[in-house]
Amino acid sequence: MHLTTRAYCGRGTRRRSRHPVKIVKGRTMVPLRFVSQAMGAKVVWDGKNREVLLTL
Repeated sequence: MHLTTRAYCGRGTRRRSRHPVKIVKGRTMVPLRFVSQAMGAKVVWDGKNREVLLTL
């Protein structure tokens, strides 16, 4: 994935992230859900506790 695009190819499928990659104070920031799901993780948002649960 390049900084100028939201599209990526993962697991043989072309996909699109809703949020772009950013550089903040010299560090590259990527959306956690985007990266986790690309690696095959299950991502669940627990709104009551305001937590993200990741399962690989």
